[in-house]
Amino acid sequence: MFTTGLIVIAFNFEKKRNIATGISVAGCGIGPFILSPIYQMIYNEYGYNGFFLLYAGLSFNTCVVGAVLRPSRLEVSSKMANNRNRKLRKKYCECDLTVMKNISLMCVCIAGVFFNIGIFIIYLHFPAYAIENDSTQVEVSWYLSIAGISSCIGRVLLGMATNSEDVSEDIIFFGTYSLIGAATIAVPLFIKIHYAKMMYSIVLGLNSGSCYVVISSIVLRLTGPDHVAQGTGYVMAYIGIGSLVGPPLAGVIVDNGGSYAISFIIAGLSLIFGGFIELCNVCFKTNFYKKPVIEEMEISIKDDDIIS
Repeated sequence: MFTTGLIVIAFNFEKKRNIATGISVAGCGIGPFILSPIYQMIYNEYGYNGFFLLYAGLSFNTCVVGAVLRPSRLEVSSKMANNRNRKLRKKYCECDLTVMKNISLMCVCIAGVFFNIGIFIIYLHFPAYAIENDSTQVEVSWYLSIAGISSCIGRVLLGMATNSEDVSEDIIFFGTYSLIGAATIAVPLFIKIHYAKMMYSIVLGLNSGSCYVVISSIVLRLTGPDHVAQGTGYVMAYIGIGSLVGPPLAGVIVDNGGSYAISFIIAGLSLIFGGFIELCNVCFKTNFYKKPVIEEMEISIKDDDIIS
């Protein structure tokens, strides 16, 4: 559902794509913040059976939202052009590996792996590391809440910042994760200072969502509208690999005699390295998509064009 949302935004927003993405992914932080106490009340009142039944009902509302979405002019025009070409139509149902040969996109995919490895290590070890260094559980909950709220704000602000054509999305991607990485490496130096940990939580929250804000625009630029869905799927799959590797790696580091300080240094280096890998995609100068002048495009969308 998350990946599909990014694809829909990529097709439907031209001038303010990053702002729209920032607002939409900000909901990922607002939702848990609002719904967590509601879910707890539902569980306390109805138990497991009632909780999962009501949770399923709430989740089905996403189907209603999806049902009202319509293909954008960019999507329809691209599909109509492909349908006119018999060769493309013939290959439509075949496995298209073109995206996997895109070196620039693979740089973004690999960067996503290192990004999620670092982020998961941070969120898994930060509470225990803070408690080990004189923080209370209440203070730790505040750190995480501050990071969550900052993440919502940061995603919207980053969307606004990257909406300008003068701002490079690749530089934003690299800069935000390098900043988190540098701050994470420095955590052992200020882990005993309460206000320093609060500031780190703000930095972590403000910058940790930049990947999801700019990913739609980056993939669209690197693959073009014909392959944006497939490209986004590949990137999210690689990010998922980081989610699988990060938690076990975090446990292995500590269980085998490593300290939380070492795990934070590894997490910071992973984030910085991922930022450099993503920045490498500009070296290949892969750009399959240039912004069309949407105002001058007059495309008549018929039901047959949408269904076919």
